[in-house]
Amino acid sequence: MTEPTPDPQAFDPKQHWDALRSAMEQGGPPAVVAFVEGDFTPKQQRALYLFCVNGFCNREWAGKALDPQIEVARAGIALGLRQAEAEADPKERDARIDFANVLSYNLAANLAPCWPGDDVPRERRHLEAGLEAAEACLRWREQLGKGPFPFSIAWWAKGMHELALGRDAVASMREALEAARAHARAEGKPDGVADGWLVALSAGYLGLAERAAGGDGARYAEAKAALDGMLADPEGAEDAQFCLDQLAVAEARIR
Repeated sequence: MTEPTPDPQAFDPKQHWDALRSAMEQGGPPAVVAFVEGDFTPKQQRALYLFCVNGFCNREWAGKALDPQIEVARAGIALGLRQAEAEADPKERDARIDFANVLSYNLAANLAPCWPGDDVPRERRHLEAGLEAAEACLRWREQLGKGPFPFSIAWWAKGMHELALGRDAVASMREALEAARAHARAEGKPDGVADGWLVALSAGYLGLAERAAGGDGARYAEAKAALDGMLADPEGAEDAQFCLDQLAVAEARIR
């Protein structure tokens, strides 16, 4: 069986990484925005912004810092909303709003201080920017009628930044867990803590929030034990280990 021939006209934003990196290093976010919103179609601009938000987070570049990443992500969100306003077709308008929603979630997730191997210091302004982005994507997910999985991770993002800011995150993390359980049921699967990584991870974060609010941490211990049990399943071991690693980083940073 032969593989399909790649379309030479297909747009690959990764091919523009060197130009984007050079723009960031030499001119900062305004230069990146000028490049992205220059000689590209609206669809290509959206693809470039999606790539930028994760590219500038995960790749190396001179002077790497969080503030420029926030500025570029916000420019992409603003572009998506401008494009939404210009759309007459309701479906296309919603698609542009969804683009802003995805960028906002990605920004919130990137700023969360819980990722293994990410030791970039978070100042209070970074955590507040992450919280703002999480709250925005929750509003857009409500507007767009999203399902339980998108709501679970968006509530998690809100709760993670609340935890990092020293605020009560129990309500947000409880919403994340309930949405995770609803997602499992929608998939025809059991919704117990030991039945899947999303429910277990969400329970772990709720446990951290409860402990930070003065609870005994029993829910956190239960979630960790459930994830430990999933390590024996070859199909789920990788996800379970990543969840355990993530919870360990979050626990260390919110104490």
